[in-house]
Amino acid sequence: MSAAAVAVALNLDPGAIPVRRAPPLTHDPPDALATILWVDDHPSNNELDVEELRRHRLAVHLAQSTDDALKLARMNRYRLVISDLGRGEDRLAGLHMIDALRQRGLKVPVMIYTIRPSTPAGQAEQRRLIAKAGAADLALTPEEVRAKALKWTDAA
Repeated sequence: MSAAAVAVALNLDPGAIPVRRAPPLTHDPPDALATILWVDDHPSNNELDVEELRRHRLAVHLAQSTDDALKLARMNRYRLVISDLGRGEDRLAGLHMIDALRQRGLKVPVMIYTIRPSTPAGQAEQRRLIAKAGAADLALTPEEVRAKALKWTDAA
């Protein structure tokens, strides 16, 4: 129902009801190539990476918990989710989040961003666990997470 129709129905002056003539304001650039979700309980650790992705015209939404990430993922269409492997006391929070996304029918690709274990055996086990959980990719350095995020979103 238009604002004018509402005004008539309520017996008000049609000029008294403000009408938005511009799109709602968001923090996303209007010319964004894609939107990604970055999940980390310490978002300040990723500020430089997020700034770089935004310079490449990517909208980056931030969440500090799996619960918040799930809420945002239901409301938005993300091209990619980047998640820290461990958050808080849950050292495998990123993997648990992938499972929760899939249980809700959300098939967005997830890239795990973490430091690798120091031993080759630990590195191999980490890669196996991440692949088994359904992660689409793994990044181990700031340069790698940036390059892979640009590739996944076609912003490279």
